[in-house]
Amino acid sequence: MVSNAYIKLSVPAIGKLSDYRGAYTETAQTAVRCRVTQVSAQKYAASVGLLSDSGWVCRLRTTQDVRPGWRCEIQRDDWSGYREFEVTSVAQHGYHTRLTLSGGVG
Repeated sequence: MVSNAYIKLSVPAIGKLSDYRGAYTETAQTAVRCRVTQVSAQKYAASVGLLSDSGWVCRLRTTQDVRPGWRCEIQRDDWSGYREFEVTSVAQHGYHTRLTLSGGVG
């Protein structure tokens, strides 16, 4: 896997909320190298079930149990700063985790 970006995952706060879209903890997470690529609207719709022109796929190694609804910040090597994304689906592939992301426009 050729890495082209850094990712910082935001861990959801533990609380009464049953939905991961609730409050998030501010943790000093270190950035991890990953591979981020943009996917077509058709591929994004096939994997998530929603039509979006801002679909992305991130492949990384992590020990965290990432779930849909988590937030992350990604900075590709060709971007000047971090962009915020939301995890829409997660798949485990051996040692790698594949995240389908939405957002990150601009």
